[in-house]
Amino acid sequence: MYMKRLLCADLHIGKGTVKEDEVFDIADFILETAIAKKCTHLDILGDLLENRALLMFRIWPRVQSWFDKLIEAGITVNLMAGNHDFYGNEVRRPSNFRYVQLNPAVNIIDTLFTDPDGVVWVPWLFKDEKIDTTGGKVVFAHLPINGFRMTKSMIADNGVDLAGTTDLPIYAGDFHLAQVSGNIRYLGSIMHHTWNDANTKKSIYVLDEKFQVEEVVPLNPLFTDLLKINYSELSDLQIEGKARVTVTDVPKGEEELVIQVATNKGATSVECLSKSDEVDDEEQEVDGHMTVDEAIGEQVDLHDMTDELAEFHQEMKNG
Repeated sequence: MYMKRLLCADLHIGKGTVKEDEVFDIADFILETAIAKKCTHLDILGDLLENRALLMFRIWPRVQSWFDKLIEAGITVNLMAGNHDFYGNEVRRPSNFRYVQLNPAVNIIDTLFTDPDGVVWVPWLFKDEKIDTTGGKVVFAHLPINGFRMTKSMIADNGVDLAGTTDLPIYAGDFHLAQVSGNIRYLGSIMHHTWNDANTKKSIYVLDEKFQVEEVVPLNPLFTDLLKINYSELSDLQIEGKARVTVTDVPKGEEELVIQVATNKGATSVECLSKSDEVDDEEQEVDGHMTVDEAIGEQVDLHDMTDELAEFHQEMKNG
């Protein structure tokens, strides 16, 4: 049987600084793409959820429904543990997957091994262990690889040295910026989570039976883009779909004009910054959505809720 795989990573469902509906719009698109492209597998390379110990209870039905639809479509779902899926590095059990395990058709990948298809799986907690690629055809990982950009201004130098260790293609989650060097490709996150993602393209990837990229499927039209431009670039601003725009180096007194121009070009919101107002993209969260504190306030601890979740899932299955 011809095997196609659809790859994605770093969904961070439940992150309080992004619009929840947009995350699930992307999840639905992933499902539709997997079906349309006749993919046999969906491989999620870590960080399905945002919070390590807590889950927004209201998102549970939507997450579970998504998995159910994938399984019903005959798609094998492999879910690998990332750093946001473990509760503390000392615990080799993905706490965020406790509820996912109620669906036995979802394959939880939380240990280092090579599967019968030749996929070498490297979850987060095994990033410091020797990776044996003997008999493997491809590496799927969630780990920091040295020499790649953690953010736009930070290059990893305290992670894992993988470059040159194998000729196998390596696909990784963890860093949110999509990037490729040699045989190593970071998939990137599925949407703009913070302003560090501004101006970047987000995608999912279709692999052929030889684990080579057959198609890069863009995601940007599905969520609100974060665009950051200089005042001198305002006339060249182009917006596809929805976008929040930050304009830097705005001369004093020009704010109203900048807002009008950007709005006329399709911006859903505009922020004007003078040179002294600028903030570090890596520290600036996306405002205007639910705050992290508000999100945590609507979350519940899963450690004592297995029975309740199982009952809830059964009610969903019964309609």
